[in-house]
Amino acid sequence: MNNEMKQAWNEQSRSKLLAKFQNEAGISVSNEEIAAESEMMYKSELDDNLLPKNTKANLPEQIMVNYYGYNDWVAYVITDMSQDWLLAVGLLYRGKLVQEDQS
Repeated sequence: MNNEMKQAWNEQSRSKLLAKFQNEAGISVSNEEIAAESEMMYKSELDDNLLPKNTKANLPEQIMVNYYGYNDWVAYVITDMSQDWLLAVGLLYRGKLVQEDQS
């Protein structure tokens, strides 16, 4: 995936997560209010309690985790290292999984 495609994917991801905050959390936030961070991780570093069921077994050994936070809410997107494949999405409130999607 080239840089332009990655930028478009990241913008699309952020838009979907803003909608997730609105639909699942009932809060309306703007793009500027969201804190974002990305981190390369090994799947062994992930907490099973914060993942959709049976997700960890289907993940590659190395993954990219993109976090988007607002107050007590954190949405995350897990992708492969090249960020070509969306693998899982979750929404946390005060450190607990409240909504999950598996791709």
